[in-house]
Amino acid sequence: PGSPQFCDPASLAFVNCPLRENDVDWVEFLWSVCESCPLGRPCDLGVDSLAFQVASKVASGWGATGGHYQCIAGVLASMIVVSQFYLLTPDSAQIQEMLTWNRSLRPFPFHTSQFSLYTNMVPLRLMMCDADPTVYSEMENRFVPKAHLENTGVCGIA
Repeated sequence: PGSPQFCDPASLAFVNCPLRENDVDWVEFLWSVCESCPLGRPCDLGVDSLAFQVASKVASGWGATGGHYQCIAGVLASMIVVSQFYLLTPDSAQIQEMLTWNRSLRPFPFHTSQFSLYTNMVPLRLMMCDADPTVYSEMENRFVPKAHLENTGVCGIA
């Protein structure tokens, strides 16, 4: 095909990503995010997962050459993964601008708009006081603005 396909390592070439770059294996990272991050939904992974470990390294600029990567889609995907766990502000104005573009990050299962969503919003399921797991699937892709509700004494009950 003439365009990149989601979760297809062969599509890395379409977006100018080498298979391996510095200390990052983009194929391995692609497989790990595709396994844990459904398209258009939050990732289901922990901070000890390969996807999060690689994303943290890339987002923090720990590359062997000072954090410079050719795989821009991979860098933006890394920012999106990390933003689901931590408040993240890109150091680079260029990366910050790219995250405001309206575009798919194929072959990675993300869209640039997810960065803003995860940076400014929190999943509703995390704000619920009721620990009923049957409600979680309904709340999986619902978000509320980030605020420090824990200091207000207000909580949601399903």
